[in-house]
Amino acid sequence: MEQTSGLTLRLGISSDDSLLSLLLYEGILRMLRGSPAKYNYNELVFDRSDAIQNAFRVFKEDTGERWGELLENLNQITTDINSWPSIARYFKRIGVDCKEFLEDYLAYCESRSRGKNDKCQDNAERIKVYCGLSEGKASNKLVLPLGLVFKHTYKAFSSQQATGITGVINLEPVYSKGEIIIDKEAAGKNERISFGLLKTDRYTGLNLWEFNRIDQQTTLYVSWRAFTIFLLGIAGSYVRSGYQNEHLLLFYKPEYLSSYMTGRASNIDPEFTGRLIQGKRTASDSLQEIYNYTNMPEILSLALYTLPSLRALLTEQEDFNELSFNIVIIKYEKMYKRYSGWTVELSRQDPLDKVARSMGSTAAAKSSFKQTVADSVTCPESPLLQAIGRWMSLREPDSHKALNSLIQLYRFYMTGSPSYFYDYIRSMYEAMEKCESSEEARGCRWRAMQYRKLLLCMGWIGSDKCSRELQLCDRQKGT
Repeated sequence: MEQTSGLTLRLGISSDDSLLSLLLYEGILRMLRGSPAKYNYNELVFDRSDAIQNAFRVFKEDTGERWGELLENLNQITTDINSWPSIARYFKRIGVDCKEFLEDYLAYCESRSRGKNDKCQDNAERIKVYCGLSEGKASNKLVLPLGLVFKHTYKAFSSQQATGITGVINLEPVYSKGEIIIDKEAAGKNERISFGLLKTDRYTGLNLWEFNRIDQQTTLYVSWRAFTIFLLGIAGSYVRSGYQNEHLLLFYKPEYLSSYMTGRASNIDPEFTGRLIQGKRTASDSLQEIYNYTNMPEILSLALYTLPSLRALLTEQEDFNELSFNIVIIKYEKMYKRYSGWTVELSRQDPLDKVARSMGSTAAAKSSFKQTVADSVTCPESPLLQAIGRWMSLREPDSHKALNSLIQLYRFYMTGSPSYFYDYIRSMYEAMEKCESSEEARGCRWRAMQYRKLLLCMGWIGSDKCSRELQLCDRQKGT
């Protein structure tokens, strides 16, 4: 069904766990947040011609005061070294002022090189050539931080500089002459875009079973229109950078979003979609704290399993029966490679409810108990996180007991067996004893007090009350 005034997305892309699918569906989620849409036979129909503009505008509104932090974080992800000409052509098409981009790039590069901007000047000349600001030839080898690319793309679309994207975007990957192209009809030879993240899947089977090319490297290209959706997906999923060029990303599973769209086919409401966005934002915040200490999948998963706000989304909204996430870690080793990726499934039935009920406390006490468990995992003041150390150094007397406590809590959420929860508490208690008997640094004695607070709030050492003084995080202040 062709359109001229609105926008139609043909969802020919598989709803699998490839980075391609994850990024596209995340971008689509952001579009659904900006404008109402209807789903019909693998097509999303937006009646509004400004659906893309709205997606960027609402994106910033949802991000709020963290907008600058997001752009800075995105600058940790770069394009590969051969993508500048296609990005420059993209900028021209959407109306980005290349002089403004150049000024921002020089400021960014100078700040990163502590005033030594000789290399920046060389790069500036390349930018000028490809932007048409000067004549001559220049190497296309230029690394661009994606935060700057996203910032100027946002400005172009949200300020109406860019022409509205209408018609049909066909998101089906098409194999052609050794390449895979998305939105092939709009991907002219001189306007195809490919950069580092889009090449990540070529070693792991980017839909290549279908093309019988699983054993060959295949470069993915997208049209400028599809690239815009990818940018929304990258910005919406990026959590933070980590140790040795690692990057943490959080997505809703494509199958989950596909089911969500199918279930609300005739009326996909932006306000309802906003609840999904808010849920993922709070999940990302919790993941950030744990990622300061470890990239261990089991412990990172606890950020989602224990988060009360996600559990509230499941219990308070009748439309949500489950929440299904993908956590992905990519790493840069001459190119971006998928380091690890796994799924976290949350159902309405929280295994922690059974433990809370066994305490025989009031509803407020049960809520406090569940929040205390979450704090033990996600709060910056958690002695468990402090004990395992930055990136699992495990140097403190209580480190191994703390690590075991977190592992037992993960097993509890995997099995629902109360015995694992008991082991989680017991290991925490043993970690406290290690610190109380230690003659080492003050940090261990401080953690002993934090352990005691947690155990008091959980009723382990003679109390089922948790006063504000015992809480590790002041949630009214968001810390």
